[in-house]
Amino acid sequence: MITNLQVLRAIAALGVVIYHTDIRINGVHSELMGVSIFFVISGFIMVHITRGETEDFLAKRLIRIVPIYWIFTLGAVAWFGFGFANLPRVVPLWFHWLLTKPWYIAAWFGARAWSLCSKDTAVALARSLSFWPNAQDPLPILGVGWTLNIEMFFYVLFALCLRAGERLAPPVSAAILVGLFFLNASGAYPNQVLATYGHDYVIFFVLGMVCYYAWQFLMPTIERHRLTATVLACCVLALWPLAIFIPIPLAGIRYYLPPAVVLSALVLHSAGRRIDSRLLIDLGGASFALYLIHIPVLESLRTSSAIFPILKLATPTGALIAACLSSSLAMIAYYRLELPLLRSLHSRLKSANRTGRRIHTNRNLGHSVRPIAADILKGPALAFVPLQRAGIYSI
Repeated sequence: MITNLQVLRAIAALGVVIYHTDIRINGVHSELMGVSIFFVISGFIMVHITRGETEDFLAKRLIRIVPIYWIFTLGAVAWFGFGFANLPRVVPLWFHWLLTKPWYIAAWFGARAWSLCSKDTAVALARSLSFWPNAQDPLPILGVGWTLNIEMFFYVLFALCLRAGERLAPPVSAAILVGLFFLNASGAYPNQVLATYGHDYVIFFVLGMVCYYAWQFLMPTIERHRLTATVLACCVLALWPLAIFIPIPLAGIRYYLPPAVVLSALVLHSAGRRIDSRLLIDLGGASFALYLIHIPVLESLRTSSAIFPILKLATPTGALIAACLSSSLAMIAYYRLELPLLRSLHSRLKSANRTGRRIHTNRNLGHSVRPIAADILKGPALAFVPLQRAGIYSI
């Protein structure tokens, strides 16, 4: 594990949280380029993890993103749909009914549940859970999900390009992304699909892949000149917030600062300057949960600030409370939900792989029907693995 990147993930996620509080620092409203940095890290990681090992690439990516996103999306529907995001209004109402007319509480939740069965809710859910490319119009149920629509496209594209080989996958996928980027920028074919998959942010996947090759190229030099590399990397990391909040008038800085920050973290890793704080590393591991959970947390605090002014998000105190509460809940979700779920799914993936290998070596496909059916029952994402080994399913 490159721990510096884990911590960088945590900082990027916290930057997004602070951005959504609407607070201004020196008059600047910024997320510390958090989303751009996330995408650069994704581009780097895709190349890094497929050097010599490409088996089940897409299945592992789906396991990492889809279950948690679906759980948090469904949780957000329930949280907002049943009124929990507006506790200052509903809690006194529930308490009054509890003392006077308890059956009203059941009627309340029944009416809310019925309202969630509407066509609009079903369509919104379908679009959100399927990562539908709608170019932020409308946004997914969890607003930040629009970036995951782009991320999932990159995973699928990279998986398809891996068919050409691990060496060709990065340049081929990069060429496609750059083509989509310029095609969308040209405005020649205005549509939601191109606006999503050709969004400005896709270029950061390409820059992330470039970071991998730059890091590999510089590694011998870094190891020979550790002190110089450390000083230069620290200078870049110090420039990061200054360039945003002063701001420094450098043309195109939004494109080359995020990869420079990621590359600096990698340089420090190769120079032996590695963050080993378990808390910070785990907060980086919980960055995806933090990215998702902060939306309902902030909206709940926003409504509560009408009664408790200290919770006003656009103030330093309110923003700090929002960041701490979101981080705490994300860590709980990471330890109690995400990690156990990921371990379980990866274990089942390994089991499905073993089943798939048995199927592949069995000349009589009739003997493989029962193991395949068992894996289908375990979950459709995992069923693809043995089916693909048996030659039935081809991505």
